[in-house]
Amino acid sequence: MLEINDKYKTSSFGFIGSHTESAKKHESKENTQRYRIYKRIMVTRFSEQHFKHVTNVNKSTYMLIRRSELERMPDLVERLETLFTDNYVYFE
Repeated sequence: MLEINDKYKTSSFGFIGSHTESAKKHESKENTQRYRIYKRIMVTRFSEQHFKHVTNVNKSTYMLIRRSELERMPDLVERLETLFTDNYVYFE
């Protein structure tokens, strides 16, 4: 992500912190361990000055929206949320 961030100055990012599903462990999809770890990394590596951090703990999702792109498209967060809900059943 850091390389993409440096190379593409209009880039934004997002991820889902997948839940663990195994014979030994069944993790809820809410506030997963991966989500918590990734969130900590995002907060330390991507400044609030340059990125808006948008989270959904219930779905363990995280978006980093570049502030310069938000200035150009003030409805960008809503557009991305719509894109996800329209294309992935998980986000309904």
